[in-house]
Amino acid sequence: LLGLIVVAASILSTTSLASTISQKFFARAAAIVTGAQVAPASHAVAVEEAAAPAVSTTMLVERRGHTATRLADGRVLIAGGENSTGTLNETELYDPSSGSFSAAANMATARAGHSATLLADGRVLIAGGNNGGASVASTEVFDPATGAFTSGPSMSVARAGHSATLFANSRVLIAGGDAAGTAEIFDATAGTFAATGSLGVARSMHSAALLHDGRVLVVGGRDGDGNALTSGEIFDTPAGAFSSVDSALKVARVRAHLRVL
Repeated sequence: LLGLIVVAASILSTTSLASTISQKFFARAAAIVTGAQVAPASHAVAVEEAAAPAVSTTMLVERRGHTATRLADGRVLIAGGENSTGTLNETELYDPSSGSFSAAANMATARAGHSATLLADGRVLIAGGNNGGASVASTEVFDPATGAFTSGPSMSVARAGHSATLFANSRVLIAGGDAAGTAEIFDATAGTFAATGSLGVARSMHSAALLHDGRVLVVGGRDGDGNALTSGEIFDTPAGAFSSVDSALKVARVRAHLRVL
């Protein structure tokens, strides 16, 4: 017994061998304690790299004058706009779950300064806008289920910088954006536009908000000469007519943000 002890002590006195034995022992002990399997270092790195998804925090195309519409499933449709190359018909989708942008179907018409309205059935109505400086009257509809655009009915006049306000009954009030300050209502069920009362002041790049009583407040924007406006109007939905707001904005505003309290 004493002889065996002397031999064992002599072997363990070798530093490198002792280190190897202790490393293997503690590695084996760690695997037993945690119940895990010890994988090669190269495999562990590969697993870590695969678990980190590629995330893009920028749009695929630089743009301004575009629209951003939150879809029913939480994604955001980015459509049209313009950049140094001209007016765009490209669209893309932002997925908040992955934090990434991906290319979507192209619109039939390149447009900027258009409107995009999420309809009750989850589709998006794209209306008007300008294409290389000329306003357009065309519309198209994006269907998230198919990821495609289809042509919609044309508006009565070409518009850009207009407002689009969704009513509770799924109709959409399209106001301004033309020289005469006209307005029309889109019926999503019938898929048609119908004329309604005109604005008291022709305006574009204004703001509109649906009030709790079903009327629509329209404020600011620019007139036909490009002057910023302080005036406001109310659209009476049952009467189909606009009336002036008695008071004016303290500061002339273009594309003001309106939030109903």
